[in-house]
Amino acid sequence: QLAGQLRERLSRVNGISLHDPGKVKCGIVCFSTSNIRPAILQKKLEDRGINVAVVSSENTLLDSRERHLGELVRASIHYYNTRQEIEIFVKNLDELTNSG
Repeated sequence: QLAGQLRERLSRVNGISLHDPGKVKCGIVCFSTSNIRPAILQKKLEDRGINVAVVSSENTLLDSRERHLGELVRASIHYYNTRQEIEIFVKNLDELTNSG
């Protein structure tokens, strides 16, 4: 449910593109931004106490080639996360990706 909430909220953030199109979704949410490279976004989020990972195209070689994907940001939702944390995460992403 939390990953679904995250996907729904991210779909409304300007400049964010979701990249997990499967019919059955899990707690891993992969996305990209139109104006910040994944590694830079990861560092900026880390500076705010938020953990995400960067997935290189080599990690998902077949899918990356077929869908022409580069590096992506990966948010892994766990059972102990809360709805409030999702909102804080999305608020921070919105601030970082749409500032300036």
